[in-house]
This record gives sequence, structure tokens and C-alpha cells, in this order.
Amino acid sequence: MGPPTFAFFFAGWAADSLHDSIITVGNGGIEPARAQLTFYYDGGRDKYQVEQTLAPEEQMWLDLGQLIRDQVPGKDGKTIPPEVTSGVYQIKDLSHVVLGPLYEAKLIVDKTNGHAFYGCYQCCGDDGAVMGVVPIDVFVNGTLGQTVWSTSHCDGGPYNINSAMTSWWTNDATIATASNAQVHGVALGSTDNLAEGEISTSGFRQCGQMQGRPSGPTNVMPVVNITAPAPTAVPVAQAQPVSGKVVGDNEVYIGATCSPEGKVNPQYNWSITQGSDQVKLDPNLTGGPTMGIIGIKGGSPNGVIISVTCTDLNTKLTSTAKTATMTSQQPGSLTIAPPDNTSEKNCTVQGNAGCETDRSFTYQINDTNGTAMAFAGLDFWDYITTGTQNSCNVSSYSVTCSGSVTSGQQTGNCDAKAHTGASGQFSESLSVCATVCGSVQSGKCTGSCSTGSTQTWIVNGYPITKSLTYQCNSISVQ
Repeated sequence: MGPPTFAFFFAGWAADSLHDSIITVGNGGIEPARAQLTFYYDGGRDKYQVEQTLAPEEQMWLDLGQLIRDQVPGKDGKTIPPEVTSGVYQIKDLSHVVLGPLYEAKLIVDKTNGHAFYGCYQCCGDDGAVMGVVPIDVFVNGTLGQTVWSTSHCDGGPYNINSAMTSWWTNDATIATASNAQVHGVALGSTDNLAEGEISTSGFRQCGQMQGRPSGPTNVMPVVNITAPAPTAVPVAQAQPVSGKVVGDNEVYIGATCSPEGKVNPQYNWSITQGSDQVKLDPNLTGGPTMGIIGIKGGSPNGVIISVTCTDLNTKLTSTAKTATMTSQQPGSLTIAPPDNTSEKNCTVQGNAGCETDRSFTYQINDTNGTAMAFAGLDFWDYITTGTQNSCNVSSYSVTCSGSVTSGQQTGNCDAKAHTGASGQFSESLSVCATVCGSVQSGKCTGSCSTGSTQTWIVNGYPITKSLTYQCNSISVQ
């Protein structure tokens, strides 16, 4: 709230057809001082300000009646309205915190009876001194600024009086030191930081002095940091059909360090500050520097926030928290990634000659937001159900976990046989061999047929469906 100042508070002034007020402010010191006069009116709701830098022994004079009559603008261009006839005023020494060199005199003249009233100032003074940062928490070899504040008896507002403090120290220099409003951490622990300096006290026609000695607690804290790179996503898995078990990667690990290393006896405190419906913490890793984050439900991007603090078990001091943001990714879709190849060749169906179409490509697993799930260890398997259109006479299918199954037959997952690589991708091969497709001529099957099927993929326990159309020269995937 503004720069430090030394202020007087005065009684009223009057300027009307019967009265006038003449005010003077002088500099009785040996260095320049900037004086600010504020005239309050309309019940204190409005004000008029004048500022002037006074050299030693210089004075400034103000005739309130003349200022109003001539509509002389103040510091901010405002004038006192002609209908205003009285108010109160305040003088501030903007160059000094306490016991500045300004002095004041006031004369109110009664033009009817010839009376003159001399006014003397009331020194505002400061209402004690208190530390601004309480407690002040720093870390080893870290430095943080401190402030000292006082409440002015003039306007009740708090003012920074750092410049009045001539000494700064702590009660235990082995834990923290203080100098020039700066507190420096030395070792883990707690102490007090203090300052001392002269502040002014209220008085009539004069100002007093007293020693201000504010103090406040100081804590030199441990510091926790999340080990880089922190995971930005966690995969979700649910119970598999057939087996009823949760299979597939659904946990990522995040690490932290607590410093100063070798001088702290740390206990790590992990928590979920956002997204507790989407992830849970691994209960087997409580208190340690590594925590497992287990996905339980998909969510919006960056919908999970993990927080960690470390507590020094010797001093019982706890660091401020550090956080990591991540996305809980639930399998939601499959997209085809290159390479994608189709070929045709002659084949045999139950001893009869036919023609076969083969298509091979790569699937990318995406979450429910359409973002790729780049995780190794995602479990996948599939089953295929024939639709009403089956002119290719397809009776069995080759699926992930079996060489040949009937329509709609669910094999269940096949464990490590079908897990994604680090990119969250896996290979797929589809084929149809039918006698109605004829034979290969010029690289193409000569016949025609169409079989529609629904392929259901189970990825980490979540079903994702694809529509397949088998034809003699193509296999489409939708």
C-alpha cells in the first residue's frame, strides 16, 4: 500500500464567505523532503492533493479560499468544487518513514469578528511493527524476502516500513540467517527471524520514538521434486470376458526425490488431488519415493493430478507439494496404421479349388478421446460373428488366440501371446478362401461373393467392434 511515509493528521479547515484557512508546511531538516497535502471533503468521500519537494528551510503556503475561488487544479488535475466550505486535511512526508523534518502551521481567520485560530498538528505515529511473511518458509541454500508492516494512526492503512529497520537476524544462525530483509536457509529446522528499528509514536504537537522489534517463525523446509520424465498418461483395464480377470497393463510409476539428499530422513506422502474416480494409488508403495498409479476409468485429457510431499521425520517439517498431471486412458477405438497390404492367391477349401484374398495391416489403440495409447503390455484378443449375408460360405475364422474357431466363439485372452509394443500397436491379418471366388488370373480372383461379419476386439477388457466385409478381391474394415 504505497511507499513508507511519515504523517501528521490535522483537524478541520474552513473556507467560505466568513472564514479562510491558510496552511504552511516547511522543511526543517538538512535534506530535501517531499510533502503531500491531502484535503478531504464531502464527509471524506473525496479529496484534493498537492505535492511539492521542499529544500532545507523551504516552505510552501496554501490559501484554501483562494484555491477554491480560482479553481486551481491539484496533483491529479482535480479542483475543489466551489460549494465546498470545510473538511479535514493530512500531511505526509513521502521521503521519510519516521520523524521526518517537516513542520506545519495553520491559521483559520473569522472575517466577521476578526478572530484567528492557530492549529497544531497531531502526529499520527505507527501502531507497532509486525512481520509480513508469517511463517517464512525457505529451503536449504534458498533465500526469501521478508517485510515489516505497521498500521498508521492517520488512515488505518498498513504501510511497509522495511526502510526503518536497521538490523535483521535470526535466533539460530545454524538453521537460518537474515540480512537486509532477506532470510537465507542453512539447515533443516525451525527458528525465528527478527528485525529492529525506530518507529514513530502518536503525540500532540510532537512525535515520539520507540524501538520496533517484530519477529516471526522461520522454517527451513525439505524440497520434493518429481523425477523426470513423469508419466503423462495411465492405461485403464477392466475384468475380461470369459476369465473375469483384469489382464493387461493398467499401471504406471512416478518417482520423487527429497532434498537436501543425505541430510533428510524422508517420508513421501502421495495423494490424488483430482481424478480419484479415474485412478487409484498402489497400496503396496505407500510412503516410498515411487508410487504406482492404477487406471480404473477413462477420463478427459489431463483430468488426473497426482500430488506428493516429503516429510523430514527428524524435524517433522513437510515440503510444499509438487504435482504431475496425466490422462486416464480407456481403450475406445482402433485405427489402421501403415503398412496395409492386400494380396490374392489360389487356395483349397475342403479339397475344392478356390481363390483367397489376404489383408494385413497394423492397428493403433486409441482412448475414448481419440488419443493414441502408447503403452506396451496392453492385452488384446478378438472373436468374429457372421452376419446374415454369407455368399462366400465362411464357416470358421482364424482369430488372435486360435487358428480356427466358429462364428461367435470367444476364446478369452491368450496372456503374453497378444500384448502391444511400446507404441500401443499390434498386427492384424484377415483372409477369405472361397470356391465361388474362382481362381487367380492376372493377379485377381475371378469370382465374386460377399460375407458380412462383426469383429469384436477385447482390449484390456473393453470391447471395440469392427464391421468386416469379405469379398473375392477385397476385405473392408469399418
